[in-house]
Amino acid sequence: MNIDLERLLDLLDKLNSKQLRYLQKEIPKLIDSAKVREKSYESSCKWVLLAKRNDGQVFKVNEICMCSECQKRKMPELFLEDLNGNYADCIKVGDLFTGEYQLNNDLDELQQNE
Repeated sequence: MNIDLERLLDLLDKLNSKQLRYLQKEIPKLIDSAKVREKSYESSCKWVLLAKRNDGQVFKVNEICMCSECQKRKMPELFLEDLNGNYADCIKVGDLFTGEYQLNNDLDELQQNE
């Protein structure tokens, strides 16, 4: 068994039921955070731009579009995907200035601001 896993199991064994229930609620967020970190390391680009919506949902900016329509508007669009890599939304860059989204490249920092 990996020594880090042994330490983790030892720590978990010391938690009370209230702490374990809280941890159980936080595990999905931790898994999502780990997935984003893993994807960012797997890709050739190690810098990831994330957008957090007011409802707390975090998206990865997958693509920045500057097609002819975007050029006419002089406003690129951002294609967003959820933390599982599924298409989620397409927003105009101007939408970032309405307060609906918060941009960051650090998932941990975005989740601390909840």
